[in-house]
Amino acid sequence: SNINIYDLKNFKLIKSIDLKTYIDFDNTYPTSIARIKNNFYVFYSEGIILNFNLNGQIIWSKNLGKIIKTPIKIYKYALIAPSKTVVKTVGEFKQLRIKVYNNNLIALTGNDIISINPLNGEINWEFSYGSSEIFQAMGGDIINLNHILFFILPDGRVGEINTIFREKNKSIFSEY
Repeated sequence: SNINIYDLKNFKLIKSIDLKTYIDFDNTYPTSIARIKNNFYVFYSEGIILNFNLNGQIIWSKNLGKIIKTPIKIYKYALIAPSKTVVKTVGEFKQLRIKVYNNNLIALTGNDIISINPLNGEINWEFSYGSSEIFQAMGGDIINLNHILFFILPDGRVGEINTIFREKNKSIFSEY
């Protein structure tokens, strides 16, 4: 199948990329596409994520096995490395090395928020909200303020993730 890239100013076709993939395009459709440098990321409705370059070479693919109907969010964040990577101890305090993960892909499914490493497709973290019963799969939104991701799941539930400590944040803005 082909992915067509258009100039958004004049809507002229820039490039058509022939993707050699196993996806059955009769039963799925792309929900969003994003670009980081010369790599493209396509989220498909049934949970498949494809990473490919300008030549159409598929770098990696991942099947989340969950419905994705929300646009890709590209997010930069920092993460404190595990305690075994202590740089030095000053008095009672440990100075930790901070590792920066740039341009992570954030996906919302019916009940989950997932951070995906764009270089290899590995999941950085994943949090579930609520039961396995999905009331609404379309919609949702993600915004960030510094290291806090605020999001509305497709079913309308609100949550926060502290990306430095990789944990759910509890506040007056969050339902969980």
